[in-house]
Amino acid sequence: MDRLDEPTDLAPVFDAALEAATDRVEAADLPTRRTDRDWLDGVDAELDDHLEGALWRVADPVSSAESGLREAIEDGRLGIGLQEAVRFEQRYRALERVRDGIEDGTVSVPDTVDEIRAERTAAIDAAASVRESLTYPSLGTDVLAETLRSLEWTDERVRRAADDDADTAVSLGDEYGEYVRLRAQLEVLPDAVAAFRKRLQTA
Repeated sequence: MDRLDEPTDLAPVFDAALEAATDRVEAADLPTRRTDRDWLDGVDAELDDHLEGALWRVADPVSSAESGLREAIEDGRLGIGLQEAVRFEQRYRALERVRDGIEDGTVSVPDTVDEIRAERTAAIDAAASVRESLTYPSLGTDVLAETLRSLEWTDERVRRAADDDADTAVSLGDEYGEYVRLRAQLEVLPDAVAAFRKRLQTA
């Protein structure tokens, strides 16, 4: 029983997991900035303005998670760093998925509202599926909650657009790009969490 009363120092385990996450960031193929044409040229597909916009919509959050991870490590905030590590893993995997989708044609510019609606439905289905695969509470469920908030905000923007004057031309291309991003982030989240846990367990 005495051993149960002794505190366990998990800082070395967390530090090692964050070091592994940093190695993951260093190995990732990321644009250095939004105007990184060399990175865009590596996409094996014709990119019009809409597809390029959709790609940047999923790339920008990866850069945000990368910055958040580095700042947390520099500030010694282990808990925030671990959450940013999960967030980076999710967002980078989503970027790879969308990039592959653009290259194989499964992600394309929508011609009808039905295609936008179908992408939203797929995102909602992915959310329902991922809820069943995560342990509550956990870093994974925190990232899930954040992603679902983004889905709600996108829905709200669509509702506002629908309430606009019927004579006003409204493009939902940006919202379609958001649904593409959110669907990808939700679909890859279980694998992202599993990869993070593996690094944590082997740290």
